Amino acid sequence: MTDRNWINSRETDTYTYDPGLGNTAACKSSITYLDGEAGVLLYRGYPIEEVASQLSYMEAAYLVLFGEVPNSEQLSKFEEDTSQAVGSLDVEFYSTLTSLFANSHPMLFLHAAVQTLAISDGSFLGNAPLFIGALPMLSAMHARAAAGLEPVAWRLDLPFTERLFHARFGFESSTLSKALDLLLLLHADHEQNCSTTAARVIASSQADPRHVVGGALGALAGPLHGGANEEVLVQLQEMLEHGGSTEEILSEAKSGERRLMGFGHRVYKNFDPRATLIRKAAHDVFEELGITDPLLEIATNLEKAALADDYFVSRKLYPNVDFYSGLIYRALGFSNNEFTPLFGIGRCPGWLAHANEQRSDAEQRIVRPQQIYVGPALRSL
Repeated sequence: MTDRNWINSRETDTYTYDPGLGNTAACKSSITYLDGEAGVLLYRGYPIEEVASQLSYMEAAYLVLFGEVPNSEQLSKFEEDTSQAVGSLDVEFYSTLTSLFANSHPMLFLHAAVQTLAISDGSFLGNAPLFIGALPMLSAMHARAAAGLEPVAWRLDLPFTERLFHARFGFESSTLSKALDLLLLLHADHEQNCSTTAARVIASSQADPRHVVGGALGALAGPLHGGANEEVLVQLQEMLEHGGSTEEILSEAKSGERRLMGFGHRVYKNFDPRATLIRKAAHDVFEELGITDPLLEIATNLEKAALADDYFVSRKLYPNVDFYSGLIYRALGFSNNEFTPLFGIGRCPGWLAHANEQRSDAEQRIVRPQQIYVGPALRSL
């Protein structure tokens, strides 16, 4: 589906210096197709716009994991397996663990917690319901502990996203859960990003899914990856509190004094199709909730000004998925430091699908790249 030129370094006995690996294909994948120039994103061949409008998060997760949209029977079993996995968790143990990590960033807690999950000895993807089901509940438990709130009894009878929402806030809301479901779906996979590549590297050693998901969570935690939408909120809040004008922020970005968070993407050189969907969802959520947020107005004005500035347009620095997602999370009631865990909850199917693909590919070996040594020449003590 791509006309990019490539060579097999095994055949040419050569290797290249490629910082960030932006021009290196380390695997073959049938999961997600991304054309950054055209602004196209496909899950298993389906446009993200169709997936977002017609499927739930759990249907999209199944699609990413197993390659096809589930029928009603397959979806029912997938959801039941996920619920049973949640029901098997030792709530008392994780309650103790959350209290120990209550003052830590939730990503540190999740990284530790996934290492304690009791995986099965079956197929690699046989453990997918456990991780997909456990991450949201553990994240919700930690968030309540960090806020000094008592945990709520888990409602295993609720659909996936509504169960997460109830576990976090203690009440049900199909309206708010629907908005959250869309955000999780739009993050389910995104080709060979930093955390997915980390998952593949770890899986290449035949490590079990606890290490794969734990390592991916660690990669996601950085502000240049999963923490970006949190940084967008910090930027908008700074503009609100210090009266920073849109023109001032853009001027500082153009002069190199600051990084304009939420604009530009490593791969997309056009509008991020997810950003278009999330922007509409943000306005819909605020309208449906009947609330106003000055940060949304600031974000809207900042986007308009940037898209009218040739500096940003000529460099193809368009709003990305992080620009509006944090505003929705904020409107739903989540704190800033929960944004990255929510990203990880959504991305979990993608990590597992890629890790399984890596382990199953007969062409793959344990990842062991070359280096260019720049240290001292041979010397004696």
